[in-house]
Amino acid sequence: MINPERLLGNIYITITLVRKNRLEYARWYAEELLAHMPDIHAEHRASRQPYKDRTINRQLRDDLHKAGLE
Repeated sequence: MINPERLLGNIYITITLVRKNRLEYARWYAEELLAHMPDIHAEHRASRQPYKDRTINRQLRDDLHKAGLE
């Protein structure tokens, strides 16, 4: 089980797993995130990250989609 108090950390673990091509584990993290926060959305979470270069935000969103977050 993940620690729901560490939302941002869990999101970045999920993204890292996607980038390492560990999709089974990334999907598990995404399912755990959804279990604790059923209304979590990849677009919203990625757009809230403080990057000036918006292509980074789009990549984060795409990684979260690959893990199974809408």
